[in-house]
Order: sequence, then structure tokens, then C-alpha cells
Amino acid sequence: MSGYARTAPDELHRISFGPNGIALRSWQAALTEDRIGNKTFGHRWDDPQREFRSLYTASSSLGAFIETLQDLRPNLAFLASLNDLELEPGDELPPYEKLDAAYFDNLYACEIVVETQQAPFVDVLDMTLIAVARDHLGDLATRLGMRAVDASAMLGPDREFTQAIAREIWLSGYAGVTAPSVLGYPHTNWTAFETGFQTNSFRTELTLVKALPVTLDHPDLIDALNALHVSIDRNTLLLRANPVELAPADKSNSDQA
Repeated sequence: MSGYARTAPDELHRISFGPNGIALRSWQAALTEDRIGNKTFGHRWDDPQREFRSLYTASSSLGAFIETLQDLRPNLAFLASLNDLELEPGDELPPYEKLDAAYFDNLYACEIVVETQQAPFVDVLDMTLIAVARDHLGDLATRLGMRAVDASAMLGPDREFTQAIAREIWLSGYAGVTAPSVLGYPHTNWTAFETGFQTNSFRTELTLVKALPVTLDHPDLIDALNALHVSIDRNTLLLRANPVELAPADKSNSDQA
């Protein structure tokens, strides 16, 4: 693989559980089962054969919040069903999902510096890489019922396919992959691969320089929620189907996120 190598920015961002923003999750936390029952992590660029782990980061603090919170977006089918809902005067729309306050416990906004980069990252939307993926993984794509291997497939929902791509890239010696945010540019994601089984090291040298507890008045959190069309009532932490403009939380009531 060549021609689609990318150099990571000097600074990356991540929302982590706990203050160690470059710690890799234990394999004991890999609870997603593949088709044959093997336990793996269920994220896009994880290794289906459990030889390496992946650290997900973003090019900006806002991008990191967007990636962390994207699953909180209102479900489109639910929103469509609201069109048929008849409300009595004074009634409110039902809550989309109730988010427990504990969701925000022990989450940290982390700033990571890229010290050295022994190997480049791969842009998974590069047209040359897509052509290589089509040649190498066409049979898998066919078995999975995919109609084509194109940009939509590289960022599509089929984790078996994207994880197979991640493994091919890892075997080729690259440091990881880069792709646009779930909401598109200008935010980009940078996923760093572990060098090998339980080495706890990366092909890119990363240093954690800052890790701050996330409070509900964090400006990037507020911007991310607005971008995702999700609102939080900071008193009940109730996510509602229809977004409203968020006001900064009272400093005296700033739960950690």
C-alpha cells in the first residue's frame, strides 16, 4: 500500500473515560461477537483477530465530542413517527431517550501531542486505497451482500468489512487510519493502531499533555450537541427529540461529563 499516506497533525483530541487519554481498553472489555462467536471490540477500525487495539482521536476538541456523542442523535424513524402524534394542548413531545447523570461521570477532554511518527496514517477515502480494497476484499464484500466497494462502504455500517480493512492496513505497517468526522469536514478522525498484542504502544509516539473533566458548560460539548441536534435539560438530563438552543449550565451545577 502506498500513495495514500498521511501525516498526523501535531495535536490530537480525545474524550476518554478516566484521565488517561491514551490508555487502551483491556481485551476483557471486548464483548461484541462476530459471525463465528469470537469476542471483539465493535468499533469501525478495530482488529477482528484481536492482535492489536485502536485508539480513536480527532483533529479538534469539537470533533472529539461529536464522535463521542454521535449515537445520541435522535432516531430518524422515531422523528418520523412524531408526525402522526396528536398532542393535547399543553402536552409536550415524549422524551427520545433518558440519559442517566452517571453518563457524564469520569469523562475527560484530553489533549494529545504527536511526538514522533514512525509510520504514516492511511486516508481511507483515497481513491487508490478504495481500488486496492476492492481487489483485496471484494470476495468479503460480496459475501456481506455489499453492492460496491466505494467511499460509502469505507465509512458504512458494516463493521466486518471496515475492520478487515483496518487489519490489512495494520499488516502493511501503517500507524493507523484517518477519515472525516461522522458529520463531515472540517473535523477529521485519526485512529492509532497498537504495535502488537498487548504492547500498549503505538507506531506513532503520543504524549498526553492535558486531561480535564468535562462539565456541562464546556463550549465544545454545547456546540457538539447543537451540531447533532440533541439537547440536554441540565436539571433532569433528559434528551428530547426536538433540539432547543442550549444555554451554558450554571457553574454551581456543573456535573462531570
